[in-house]
Amino acid sequence: MAIKAPRRIHVGEHLTFLFENHDTMHYQVQEIMRAERIVRESSIREELNTYNAMLGGPGQLGCALLIEIEDEARRRPLLEAWVGLQECLYVETANGTRTYAEFDPTQVGRGRLSAVQYLVFTLGVGSLDEGPIRLGSDF
Repeated sequence: MAIKAPRRIHVGEHLTFLFENHDTMHYQVQEIMRAERIVRESSIREELNTYNAMLGGPGQLGCALLIEIEDEARRRPLLEAWVGLQECLYVETANGTRTYAEFDPTQVGRGRLSAVQYLVFTLGVGSLDEGPIRLGSDF
């Protein structure tokens, strides 16, 4: 999907941040409905509510973090070694303010991370209009 290309940021060899918007989420929900043959209105509403929460609210920036480790032998040890990553990812606004990611607590297991994480950065209303932001890590 061409609209996702500029919203996809690769950090290092294994981390990809995908910053979603209304259009990308709309497409994602349509694909899930098609693939899983979801037709009941209540099920569609549930999918919409789930995916809309990933966008974040006013003053928030939502994204999916994809931890991409193709080699199965390395995947588990790296996901175990990276416990704590969720406390180290931030965005920095043009004025130098750092805001750390809020991870979905249901996706961080005991002793290892899930390969897909949903993050929200709460920046405050208007922060994205101040200029470019930078993605970083203290890990």
